[in-house]
Amino acid sequence: MSGKWTAIVGLVLAMLGVLVPLVLWMADSDSREIEVRILSKANLNPSLPSGVDGEMEFAIGGRRVVKPYYVVVQVTNAGNRSIAAADVERPLTLAMGNVAVAQAQILTSQPAALKPELERQERQLVVKPLLLNPGDSFQIGFLTSGAEPSVTAQARIAGISDVRVVSSLSDDTVVGKSFRLVVASALMCIYASLLLVGFGQWRDGRRRLVLRKWATIPMAFFCGLGGSALFTSELGVLPLKDWRTIVIVIGSVVLAVVLARVPLKWVYHQPA
Repeated sequence: MSGKWTAIVGLVLAMLGVLVPLVLWMADSDSREIEVRILSKANLNPSLPSGVDGEMEFAIGGRRVVKPYYVVVQVTNAGNRSIAAADVERPLTLAMGNVAVAQAQILTSQPAALKPELERQERQLVVKPLLLNPGDSFQIGFLTSGAEPSVTAQARIAGISDVRVVSSLSDDTVVGKSFRLVVASALMCIYASLLLVGFGQWRDGRRRLVLRKWATIPMAFFCGLGGSALFTSELGVLPLKDWRTIVIVIGSVVLAVVLARVPLKWVYHQPA
């Protein structure tokens, strides 16, 4: 096989290796999903200055509240299929553990026409069944009494096996995910570069180093496997609901693969 065709075959395989995980993830994302995200959690427990005896009491609506916390959560249809009220066998329930719910209300909804209704019980909140189109969301603010609440979610909805509860309070939400995406991108670029020479050899003219295919292909395999796993696991943070965003992501990946071979000055030749 000539050096030209070797380069073309390697380039095509590199593109496929990068795009296939993305396409498989997009196909698998055609599902229903409810996400409950904790946006904020504020400790409202009043305290007296040091040296002052006694304790302050906190009350709302004439009801004494002990160790109050105010929590804001956002409920989102994170899938790409609508969820009708008829699909709900058991409504979404937010449980607080061994903590009482003193007050709760709907803060905002998107779109504005969305009118969710809450039923406040002693230690949990129940969201009455309603139509949620893809991307619809609403925020709930509630005050608890007793201790710091640990929010869990349960529901029985057609096509949804579990309801995720995630938190925006941890630094890992932004920093950790960004770092993993950078590492995944680096691994995929190494994978693409190695696979580009998987059918030939790469020679560094300055150091006289040669990578043969028995070395490049295993290296490409492990880099591609690790990069794909990280990349697809973190794709949930990207807004891949719009076709224009998908085109931009795919185009960026293809461009990165094409440019990966430019600064490396690959030299293809048939082994002797």
